This record gives sequence, structure tokens and C-alpha cells, in this order.
Amino acid sequence: MDIITHRLMMASSKKMIITPLFSSSNQSDLSTYNYTSVPLGDENNSRWIVVCSGATDTANTTPSTCVINGVSATLASNARHYASSNQSSSQIWYAKVPTGTSVTITITYSSAQLGNAISVFSLLGDALLGDTSSITSGSVLTTSTLSVPANGVVFACLTMYTGNNGTTASWSPESITPQTLYVTGGTGGKSQVAYGTTAGSYSVQATLSTGTTTSALSVAVFYEA
Repeated sequence: MDIITHRLMMASSKKMIITPLFSSSNQSDLSTYNYTSVPLGDENNSRWIVVCSGATDTANTTPSTCVINGVSATLASNARHYASSNQSSSQIWYAKVPTGTSVTITITYSSAQLGNAISVFSLLGDALLGDTSSITSGSVLTTSTLSVPANGVVFACLTMYTGNNGTTASWSPESITPQTLYVTGGTGGKSQVAYGTTAGSYSVQATLSTGTTTSALSVAVFYEA
């Protein structure tokens, strides 16, 4: 994945630097997923790490923890949809992690999943959590209206369990940039993250190309203090 840094300028001359760092998946039947040698870039006392995590399962399970280089992350947004013995689960975690350049990130669930995928970002600045939204069920998932400041970024994590391996997702608004679509396990089990830095008040929408058994969209806005 190309590493593209978005610089957000503020009226106060502050800036928050957002950098996509890492994305991967693990299609193993596990309750704990360890991603090793995750690059976090240069150490910085103002470095925050955002982990977007998606998983599919056949049981009604819950996310437990996300640990980044020994630091327990806070759950910013959580969406889960369980129906007909299929579950889609999407979470956005964040933590201030000033130290470590190549680290382990551990995602834990209450019981084994079919598979998991994560995308990791760094935020450099005095990051604060803003609006969040969690949407479950349906082939068109639309958030509530989100307020994205001029110095902000919106992250969206979509997980789907469709019964169709060919299912893809389209996103709106067009300013939202989708990342890699990962297979997480089960027939049609997939997860994808999108993010954007366009300021304003708007909803984020993910539209699946086919019908779905379960789906979950988790969204969080972060901005500079």
C-alpha cells in the first residue's frame, strides 16, 4: 500500500499529520490475532495510533481488547451485527503510543473468529475523538450526520458477511478513500476501511454490490485540539 501523508492546516497554525501505516488480514480461526513488526514510523510524544479492525464469525461474539506495543487502546466506535449464525464486527480503536517503531498489535475477541483484518494509521498532534456512528444491517449503510472539522479526519470500517465471495463495496462521499478490501473468512466475509479529510457536515455511506446476511459499519472522527 502506498504511504500517503495528509497534512491538515488549522487557523491556529497547528497541523495534524495523518499517515496510513499498515494493513493486513489473518484468515485463521482464532480469538487472539497478533500482528507483528507493524511499522509506526518515528517515535513522537504527540503520536496517536488508530486501529480499524473487522472480523467475521458464526457466533455472537464481542471484541475484548486492542493492545498496541503494550498500550491498551480505547474503543472509539463499535458495530456488530449477528443474524442466522453469521456475524460481522467492526471496531475503531485508538491510543497514544509515543514509543516504538516496529511493534506488535494484538486484537482479542470473546471467542474465536473466522478471520480478522486491520488497517493502522498514525495521527501526529493533539488528537481528540469527535463524532462517532455505528450502523448495522442492510446492503446500504448510512451514518448519522458527522461534523468533520477543518483539522479533522473521518475513519470508516466496514465488515460484511454476504454469502457471496464477489461482493464489493462503494463509498460516498467521493472524498472518502477506500483501502484494501480483505477477505476475513466465511463465504463472502470481507472487511474494508475508508478515510477522508474533507471538512463539513455529511454522512458516510457504504453500499454493497450484492445482498448481505450481516453487515456492520463503524465510523469515528478525530481532530486536532
